[in-house]
Amino acid sequence: MWWLNADGEKGQMWPAAPASSFSAVGAGGNHVWVAPSLDLVVVVRWCGDFKGLTAAVMAALASSSAKL
Repeated sequence: MWWLNADGEKGQMWPAAPASSFSAVGAGGNHVWVAPSLDLVVVVRWCGDFKGLTAAVMAALASSSAKL
């Protein structure tokens, strides 16, 4: 099933990720996260904290771009 990160009743599903991003979620914590605005695709298996993962990836991207 695919999920959008657009603002809803409870805000964004993954606040650290761009609003344009979306994710496929499968059984067992399998995710495919797509952030078109960043030219980014992340595939992860057995992820228990997807919101934390998106925050960590975004922080790493911000850190690496700050060093450029």
